[in-house]
Amino acid sequence: MHVTQKTDYAVRAMVELVTATEEAPITAEALGERQRIPLPSLRNVLADLQRERLVTSRHDPGGGYWLTRLPQEITVADVIRAVDGPLADIGGVPPEQVDYPGTARPLRDVWLSTRAALRGVLEHVTVAQVASGELPPHVVVDRSGDDLQRRTSPGPYGDSPVDRRAAVIRVPGVELPAEDVAVAAEKQVPIALRVVYLVLGLGMFVTALGLMKAGATELIPSLEGSVFTDNALSTLGLGWLGACIVLSGSPVAASALALLDGGAIDRTQAFTMLTGSRLGASFVVLVVGVIYAARGRGGASPRAPISIGILALLTTTVVYLPGAAVGYVLLDRGAFDDMNVGTSPGLTSTTDRLFGWAVDAVEAVLPGWTLFPVGLVVLLIGFQLFDKVLPSVGSESLEHRSDAWYTQKWPMFLLGCGVCLLTLSVSVALTVLVPLVAKGYLRRANTLPYIAGANITTLADTLVAAILLGNQDAVRVVFAVTVTVTVWTLLILAFAYPLLRRVCLGAARRALMSRARLGAFVGILFAIPIALIAL
Repeated sequence: MHVTQKTDYAVRAMVELVTATEEAPITAEALGERQRIPLPSLRNVLADLQRERLVTSRHDPGGGYWLTRLPQEITVADVIRAVDGPLADIGGVPPEQVDYPGTARPLRDVWLSTRAALRGVLEHVTVAQVASGELPPHVVVDRSGDDLQRRTSPGPYGDSPVDRRAAVIRVPGVELPAEDVAVAAEKQVPIALRVVYLVLGLGMFVTALGLMKAGATELIPSLEGSVFTDNALSTLGLGWLGACIVLSGSPVAASALALLDGGAIDRTQAFTMLTGSRLGASFVVLVVGVIYAARGRGGASPRAPISIGILALLTTTVVYLPGAAVGYVLLDRGAFDDMNVGTSPGLTSTTDRLFGWAVDAVEAVLPGWTLFPVGLVVLLIGFQLFDKVLPSVGSESLEHRSDAWYTQKWPMFLLGCGVCLLTLSVSVALTVLVPLVAKGYLRRANTLPYIAGANITTLADTLVAAILLGNQDAVRVVFAVTVTVTVWTLLILAFAYPLLRRVCLGAARRALMSRARLGAFVGILFAIPIALIAL
């Protein structure tokens, strides 16, 4: 790695500012004298650091510079990016986006591994550690040469080589323990192919709803009074566990509406099943994280975003359950009965004409009891096709930006709403957090408003399903969940955000302290929906 003079000056200045405070700032002249940095060059560096919100200043008698964040939260990588841009790119292009022809193709993996190695050191050393001389144990000087070598002790989930299909990035821990994250390269889908996926996905989506609606009618005799639907708590557990099983919340939410439209459950049970599907959807991120960490994937063992999964589940539980409880009471008391919005007979009849033949063809071949599970499989395929159509919300374009609003709750809340509205999947929206956290642009503590926002707009596809069903009660159920959860979320963010951070981060920190604790945490969360079903 070539360290520029500008980077060297910037890191030395930041280390010197560790002891500075707003009450006792350090002047540029004092910094230059202590570190023997030419004053004109130092002023340019300080201007870059101030623009990137790493330092601030006061220009008056007794003024000077000091850090904007705790020195324990600022890594050497943060400083390098502030003055020289990304740690490792090829002609301004991130390594995962380069594409070499012929025999040079494996070179992309070399650059990815190089960047991962750089991050393993630079993102794991803070300016506070440099100032104190207490460097992490995995950063040692190779006395036989001039280079720093990275030596990583086995963590609680073991070590693994870099996956040739993904970049393995070390995410340093500030509020939470450090971990490794695998960020796969994104593939660009041609526009023409996206149109094909869109048509096929829409056909699958409408066909699946039709099959599930017909299958729900066939399932009524077996579901009535069963352990799965005998009360609202059972359907809450069913939605939660179902989302974990199919690894997606949207198909389970659509299933709840189909069961409601078929008469298998009432609207309050559909409400709780829909709420459970949201809890299960956030649980998916944690489940996938644990599987990645414990077993690996594709011959390698890239670490998964375990902490993001835990924070997603905890945030969803805190902001969803109280709001949904209020919505349940209002729905049960008829507060939304006078609302007649959303359904469109014209739209429903059009989709029936276009895709109804597929439902009729399947009904003519398969027995009635198989229609619902077959519809669920078709729905999963439809969502996969939609994933290929939807815009890829990556983080590489953000790596060159330094917008401070990424650290503020309301912009992050709106960002979560927007990303999830584009992707129509809370799991996809939360996956976007992985590279953003890995690159140091987001501390995991600042992702909570994003998660809260994503949990609101993720209901957009469920509302579409309700409209396509043409069932007014289904629209009321989705509307009740959306309105009450939105209001509760806004109240939490406005008046209890510090408490939300403390609770979620404290629980996540304890769960991640060891494999045994994480296993117990996951076991309890699996047991909860099963217990709800059994009640």
